[in-house]
Amino acid sequence: MISPISQVSFKANVPKIDAMDAIDKTQKTMATISNLSQGADEFKKNVETDKAAYSEGITDSIKEAAKDNKALEAVAKAADTKVGKKVADIFGSFTAFCTNLAGVATNVAK
Repeated sequence: MISPISQVSFKANVPKIDAMDAIDKTQKTMATISNLSQGADEFKKNVETDKAAYSEGITDSIKEAAKDNKALEAVAKAADTKVGKKVADIFGSFTAFCTNLAGVATNVAK
């Protein structure tokens, strides 16, 4: 029978887990996820609200510019068409998204 010359032992290098610390971290993580979810809903609501205002503002600005510059009358008439309103809506959505995103980034950076 062959026997080993020496015995080798392995010690587990497992970190000590503090149950209260783990619970606290879990609760903080859950609160953060909840806040992000609520923030996302608020972000969507703000974008929808702002989108309408920006779209209307774009159309109104074109109409005002056309009063002063007769060359823009065709653009103002086009802005009142279905396609023109859709384009203004797209620009309004993009502007609202960027504005609200900048606001969120500013709040996160604080």
